[in-house]
Order: sequence, then structure tokens, then C-alpha cells
Amino acid sequence: MLDKPVVAGNRGSSNAPRVVVVGAGMAGLQCARALHSGNFQVTVLDKGSRPGGRMATRPIDGHLADYGAQYLESRSQEFRLQLRDWQAEGLARLWGFGFEGEAEPSGLARYLVEGGMNRMPALLGDSLGVRTRTEVESVSLDGNAWMLRLKESAPMRADALVLTCPVPQAIALLRRGEVELDRKLAKRLDTVLYEPCFTLIAQLSGDSGIPCPGALSLDGHPLAWIADNQQKGVTAGSAVVTIHAGPEFSTSHFDDDRERVIRLMEQAAGQHLASPVRARHLHRWRYARPRTPLAERVVVLQEQPLLLLAGDACGGRDVEAAALSGMAAAKSLLARLREGSPDVH
Repeated sequence: MLDKPVVAGNRGSSNAPRVVVVGAGMAGLQCARALHSGNFQVTVLDKGSRPGGRMATRPIDGHLADYGAQYLESRSQEFRLQLRDWQAEGLARLWGFGFEGEAEPSGLARYLVEGGMNRMPALLGDSLGVRTRTEVESVSLDGNAWMLRLKESAPMRADALVLTCPVPQAIALLRRGEVELDRKLAKRLDTVLYEPCFTLIAQLSGDSGIPCPGALSLDGHPLAWIADNQQKGVTAGSAVVTIHAGPEFSTSHFDDDRERVIRLMEQAAGQHLASPVRARHLHRWRYARPRTPLAERVVVLQEQPLLLLAGDACGGRDVEAAALSGMAAAKSLLARLREGSPDVH
């Protein structure tokens, strides 16, 4: 439910463990919310201008478009119940069970977030008091606690720390703070690779021509996806499409000139669109999707002081994986801190 107010950083007694969650994507937000029932002081930090990570929605010429994750689906009973709650609240609605062009439809129900994918993390973030535009530069040990050095802010101490940013970024934070992980664990984390993705948001001069319910799945060479945000109900009054490039194209052109990438993507999309593009915006996702995720939903990087790793690379590759990972991190943290602190109930 989204109607329970939670203020991160102001909950719990002064003697309660201070928990910092780095990253306000779905994993970080779900972790922080799950911790609200414990006697913790919880702070969520994110370097972005708004919570959500890849659950992202932005305007183009006054019209909205989802430009990261495109829908929600569930393979687990746990997340299915969460989706049911969001439906009951009017936050999510069924989109469909498959899309034009899918080689092997999963048969799973796909859900939209009413008003755009970012509306959900925005609501979660509001209730949590997320500190946005707060970039963590390094994480180091400070006695029996963690010290987070922040860009343009005073350092912050934490009794327990949950890293939910992409794995390479989490590793970089620890290395800059000279934190040494177990060799076998560090080697395994280095195997977690991500696929980049170019996303082109294009406002059209007329209808998109994308078949109902508003999405076209492609083979990834060079494009993987086109969705009509007007049909999705994200925007009204103008056809605005979201175009995802495939991983090979995104990797090989990642450092290319923006205009060249836009031109190539527009050319490839032209054969699928019924109207020409009149406005566009290009976004680069460096860590769009884990290619080699870890098996565990949460990884304990260090027991004392407690350091956990969570996110969509833990136990899966999508929004559901991120949400379940965040919940698992909170459960793990609660169990461990309750063992060691009489202030935690």
C-alpha cells in the first residue's frame, strides 16, 4: 500500500541502528519500505533528480513517455500480490499478455503504471523522504560502522549499509574507500555484466501505426522495441513513441555522436511507423539490463558492520527481480540486526 507515511532518516530512537540505502530504484525503495516496521533510522540516497532508476518517465514537447522499463510482470506469488494491491489502488492496470512480433510470448500478464512508470517510485519516494541529487563518492570502514563520503554534502555514517546501485558502481564505491572483499566473492561480482541501451523518444506528426495494445517487439538488430505512449495511456493528444535499440547496436555505438545514433535509430524505426518524427530525445542507459545476474536475491558482502548488495542483478533481470531483491535485503537486515541490538523490535 502507498498510503502509509514513512519518513526515512527520522524513524526510530536515537539509539536505533542507522541504515543507509544507496539507490532509489525499485530495490532500494522496497527495501526501505520493508524496514519501516523495524525500529530503524533509515535514509535513502540517490544521485538522480527523482526516485525510480529505470522506472523512468519524461516529457517531450509537453507530452510524457516511459523511456526505461516499459511494463511490470510477475513470475512469483509475492510480487503478484503486490501487483494486486497496486491494481486495487488504481496505480497499475492490465496492459496485455503479449505483443506483436514476440517470438516466444511468455503468456504472463503485463501491467502498466497509470500516468507513467515513474509515478510508482515517485509515490514511494515521497513517503520515504528520499534524498535525491545526492551522489556517494566512496564507502569506507569507520570503526564498527560505514562512512559514506558524499559529493557536495557532509559525510554520513551508517551502522548498516545496503547498496542497490548497479554492481559495477557498487564495486567502484567500495574500491575507492579501500574496502577489501573476500577474493572469491569479489571475483564473482566482477562477472556481473550489463547490457547498455539507447532509448529514443520520438513525437510523431500523426498516428504511430503500432498495433494494439501499443507495442511492437523486434529482433534487436538494430531495434528491440517500439511502444506507443498514447495507446499506453501515458500521454494524450499526440503520438509519442519509445524506441529501444538492441544490445549489440547500443554497445557498438555507445560512444558515438548523438546525432549519428539518432539518425540511425530513426532510419531503422521508419519502416515501422506510420508518421514522421517531429521532435526527439535520446537517452543512454549504461546499465540497462543485467546480462549475467547473480543467483541470490541478496548478497551479504560483509557481516560486521553489515553490508548488503541488492538490485535487479540479484536473482533476475527486471523490475520484479529488483523489488524481490529489495524485500529480501530488508528481511536479511532485520534478522541480523535484531540478533545484535536490544533496540530493534
